[in-house]
Amino acid sequence: MIDVKLISVDQTYPLRSLVLNPNLEVNTFSFEGDDKPDTQHYAAMHHDEVLAIGSVYAQQSDLIEGGTHARLRGFATDPGLRNKGVGSHLLEDIEKKLTAQKYDVIWSSVTANSLLFYQKRGYNAIGSEIFEPTLGKMVIVAKRL
Repeated sequence: MIDVKLISVDQTYPLRSLVLNPNLEVNTFSFEGDDKPDTQHYAAMHHDEVLAIGSVYAQQSDLIEGGTHARLRGFATDPGLRNKGVGSHLLEDIEKKLTAQKYDVIWSSVTANSLLFYQKRGYNAIGSEIFEPTLGKMVIVAKRL
């Protein structure tokens, strides 16, 4: 059974490093806003094992009109568990929690390789592609909750 739980930012670092940028040291993979009081770090867990992670920030996007926005960052699934529904389970649970917290929109910058994952879950690409030096081509996606 997979449970979705709030975790500390420190618990996100190993999977962030492994999936998002294996060239960085584990304890250096942080994002601006990680330690803000309204930032939430979620994990799909089996017992005490972290299977997938995603961090949520209260952050408006200039590309989306109206409502209260939440930004998803650092979404990553253990490579050995991809295509097994773990990431989908975590994302669905995060969306439910954000809806209950009265957010109207969830948005994220995603790699071109992961775009289809988000589109299958109702996200739409907005704006134009951007290039991040460590991650390559990125696309902004958003979904109304």
